[in-house]
Amino acid sequence: MKKKVGLKFALSMIGCALFGALCSIVANFTQPSLTDIIKNLSDILIENSTILMLIGVIPIIVGSVLLSKAKSTIKANVDLDEAEFEKTHKTLSLGLAIPSIIMPWIFMCLGFSLICTIRYQKATVFIDLLILILETTWITIIQYQTVEQTKKIFPEKRGNVLDRKFQKEWYSSCDEAEKQIVGEACYKSYKTMNMVYPVLFAVMIFVCTIYNLSPFIFLMLGVLWLIQILSYLIPSYKLEHGKKSRR
Repeated sequence: MKKKVGLKFALSMIGCALFGALCSIVANFTQPSLTDIIKNLSDILIENSTILMLIGVIPIIVGSVLLSKAKSTIKANVDLDEAEFEKTHKTLSLGLAIPSIIMPWIFMCLGFSLICTIRYQKATVFIDLLILILETTWITIIQYQTVEQTKKIFPEKRGNVLDRKFQKEWYSSCDEAEKQIVGEACYKSYKTMNMVYPVLFAVMIFVCTIYNLSPFIFLMLGVLWLIQILSYLIPSYKLEHGKKSRR
């Protein structure tokens, strides 16, 4: 069994090395065209930052519609049956998740806007900053309302979205099954990101061979990866070997 695992690991390393060599060969033969593609893509992102920022309104509207739908169901029914309860709970969960995933998008677009302002001496960043404030405020309202509606079907839930200790209070009010779901989801997120970061480094190394990249790109990725690992390992070690050890 150990030999098979070792062989698979060795083959995967050889495969990665061959893939890297192939990318280098492709980069050498297609450097001018790839450089043009990257430059054109960068120009499109930078020059259309406001349009990209406004696209973020779409999932926020979807979240608002889902919240309104759940709100109407809860208001019309004092006692929800099992099917209505499950459906309403799912609607509230989606109404909270969909607007939240747009947060990285709008901050990324703000970065494009800042580059556009610096490069072309435009006031784009001020317009996009206003859009960002409006969208984040809208998202916060959705989150607040969703939590308040969730409390109506789960009276034991505690916490206020506007309180900085909200996540801690909300988690402490979850039952064991919900905490297990959170734990499994966090572990899957940890595993996923440990696969994503090496891929990102490989992509950046490939791009670096054909395009002049700042070393801060690699520094930023390395710091984020390190934070992600430490934020998992340190609490894990404390829970296992600290004063509140499970044993």
